[in-house]
Amino acid sequence: MKPLLGRAAAGAAIAVVFGVYAALAAHSHGASAMAPDESFYSLAAREAIDGRAPYRDFAYTQMPLLPYVNGSILALTGRTLAAHRAVNAIWGALALAAVMWIVRHRTRALEPALLAGFLVAASPRWVSLQALGVWCAPTGAFLSIALAAALYRGSYWPRAVVFALAAALSCGCRLTSVPIAAAMALLFALEGDARRRLLTAALFVGAGVAAIAPFALAAPGNFLFDTVRYHLGAAYERNLYAQAVQWWNVAPAVTAGFAAVLFAIPRLVRARAGAELLLLATGVIALLVPVAPPSAWGVYIAAGIPVVAAAGAIVLHGLAEWGSPLRRMAWALPALSLCLLSPPATPVDPTAEVADVAAFIRQKVPPGPLLTPLAVVAVEADRPLIPGTEMGPFSAMPPIEADAARARRFTVVPDLTAAVEARTPAAVVRVTAPRSSLVWNFRWAVPSMKDQPNVVLEDFESAIRACYKQAKATASMEVLVRKDKCDDPKAAPPKP
Repeated sequence: MKPLLGRAAAGAAIAVVFGVYAALAAHSHGASAMAPDESFYSLAAREAIDGRAPYRDFAYTQMPLLPYVNGSILALTGRTLAAHRAVNAIWGALALAAVMWIVRHRTRALEPALLAGFLVAASPRWVSLQALGVWCAPTGAFLSIALAAALYRGSYWPRAVVFALAAALSCGCRLTSVPIAAAMALLFALEGDARRRLLTAALFVGAGVAAIAPFALAAPGNFLFDTVRYHLGAAYERNLYAQAVQWWNVAPAVTAGFAAVLFAIPRLVRARAGAELLLLATGVIALLVPVAPPSAWGVYIAAGIPVVAAAGAIVLHGLAEWGSPLRRMAWALPALSLCLLSPPATPVDPTAEVADVAAFIRQKVPPGPLLTPLAVVAVEADRPLIPGTEMGPFSAMPPIEADAARARRFTVVPDLTAAVEARTPAAVVRVTAPRSSLVWNFRWAVPSMKDQPNVVLEDFESAIRACYKQAKATASMEVLVRKDKCDDPKAAPPKP
C-alpha cells in the first residue's frame, strides 16, 4: 500500500510542476506581446522548408538549423503564429522534462528533480519566452538533452553520440550555445583515457562542423556577416541597468538558488569533485556568456536556465546542507517572481490579430508580394515578400550601404520607396499602435540600430500615402492596398 501511495504522490507532484508550466505557457501564448523577432523566425522556417537557403538566398542573422527544425514541424501543424508559439511551448516542456529526468537519475532522489523543475516552471518570464516563436525554447531543449546525455550513467559511446547530436543542434540554433556545450563536453573528459578523449573530441567537433559547414560554404561572406559581424555592429550604448533587470527577471528563483550553491566551490575544490565543479562552471557560463556581447539583452540567458537549474539541484543534493530543513526554503524562491516586472503583454491576442489580417489578405488583396515588417503575416497569408525584407524590422541598412545591403540580402529604405512608387507590393502591412512611426516599420538602420535618416523616412512615408490607401485596420496593424494610380506628389497634402 505504501509503495502505491508513494508512486501516486510522486505522480501528483510531477503533475503539479508541469501543470504550473502549462498554465503559464497557455496564458503567455495569447497574452505575450509580439516580439519583432517572431516574424523573421517564422519567415525563415517557411523559406528553408520551401528550398531556399539562409545566407545564400535570404538574410538570416542567426545560426542556420532552427529554420529547418521548426520549419519541418510547422509544415505539418500549419505555419501560423499560433502554431509556432505552441510548438515552442512544447519544446520548453521537453526541456523541463529532460532536466527533471536527469536530476532524478543522477541523484537517485525525486525531491531535487521536483525542486529543479518547479524553480524553472514557476518562473513566469522564462515560460513566456518559451511560448514565443523565437529561438529560446528549441535551443534550451537541445541543451537540456545534451546535459542529460553527458550525465547519464550508461554506456559511453551511445551517450557521446546523443550528446554530439543535441549539442550540434543547440549550437546550430544559437551561437552562444557553443561555450555552454563546450563546458558540458568536458564532463566526458572525466571518463576514459587520452585516446578516448581525443576520439570524443573529434566526434563532437565533427558533428558541429558537419551541421554548419554546408551553409557556411554556400555563402561564406554572408554567413560570417549574419552570424558574427551583424551582432558586433550595434552602435547603441549598453544599458546595464535594463540588461540586469531583464537578466534577473528571466528566472529569479533559478538564479538565486544557483548563486547560493556557488558558495560550496571551495569545499568542492578540496574534495576534487570534478563533475560538480564542471556543472557549476557550465551554469556560470550559461548565465554570463550570452549577455557578454555589447548588443545582448538579459533575456538571452533563457536557453541555459534549465541547465543552470539542473546543475544547482544536483550539486546541492550532494552537499551536507541537503539534509538540513533549510533546503525547504528553496521551494519559496519562485515568490521572487511576484516582485519583478511582468512579461510584456497585450490586451489583444497577437495570434488572432495576425490570423485576421492574413485572412483579409488572402480574400481581398490581389496576388503579389507584401511589403511589411511583419513577415509572419506574409507566412500566414502565403504571400512572398519584397526581396531583402526577410528580416522584418531588421532589414534596412543605411542608405549609403546600398550595394553591401543588396549583396547581403538586406535592403535600404530608398529601394523600398522605389518599390512603393512602382506599386510593386500588392499591399503594405504596417504596425500602427501606439503610433505609425514605430521603429518596427523599417526605421532601424541595421546593424547599428540607429534611426534611419529623416529625409529617407519622409520620402518613404510620402510614397506610401501617395500610392496606397487603408483597406483594413486592427488594434495594432493596418493593411494598405494600391490606389488606381499614385497621387501627384506636387499636390497639396490632405487636410487632417
